[in-house]
Amino acid sequence: MSAINNNLNKQANQNIKMTTQTSAQTSAIQCGLRYYLATHEWMEVLETSDKGYLTKIGLSDIGQQEIGEIVFVELVDPGTRVEYGAPLGILESSKIATEIFSPVSGLVKEINTIVHTVPKKINTHPMSDGWLCTIFADTIVLSELIQESHYRKRMQNITNN
Repeated sequence: MSAINNNLNKQANQNIKMTTQTSAQTSAIQCGLRYYLATHEWMEVLETSDKGYLTKIGLSDIGQQEIGEIVFVELVDPGTRVEYGAPLGILESSKIATEIFSPVSGLVKEINTIVHTVPKKINTHPMSDGWLCTIFADTIVLSELIQESHYRKRMQNITNN
């Protein structure tokens, strides 16, 4: 995990460009809705406050299917600051090892310890018990995220072609 944390610190020192949200984007963020990255990570807003958003992060069902049976999970430590698009960790399967990216900027609050012990939980319950971490987000850029209905439509179009 220290290799990932060192990499994140290097990236932070390289002045990662951070996009700020507009007031219109802020008002559009709703608790309980899921938003996706094109790389299949999802983000759900659990709580909002005047200081930011408590979000839960995971990998979509389609994402876990593409990776295959996950056998190893390495995530950043709680307390680590992550930026939108920066690595949150690595998932390994018998097929590949792939980085997982953060859909928000903020402070990692909690890691789902269950997925460290039972990595396959990401395969069997990617949208519930197989979540990866929670992040207290100070920046959510909705223009960079895909709403759940659009994500599902896009994935359906891909699988039908």
